[in-house]
Amino acid sequence: MLALAAAFALGRVTPLGSTNWHEQLEGRTWMVMFGVTGCKHCKQMGLMWDEMARQLAASEDDVHVGRVNSTTHNGLTKTMRVC
Repeated sequence: MLALAAAFALGRVTPLGSTNWHEQLEGRTWMVMFGVTGCKHCKQMGLMWDEMARQLAASEDDVHVGRVNSTTHNGLTKTMRVC
């Protein structure tokens, strides 16, 4: 939990998956990216997602930024109807 708090303070993208999805998202505002390993478009978007996380951390907005690896967490991806 302390590591996640540090990630928010530094403006990092939080890895999300089926094990921490509900715990992390409950009661918070999130921007979540679903990406696939090896996808060049997802990699490019990931760079923009990192920048957005840094900018949001520097602002007064209480918005968290997360990323789901859809290759690893395809059940979560399907549940959220992303695919």
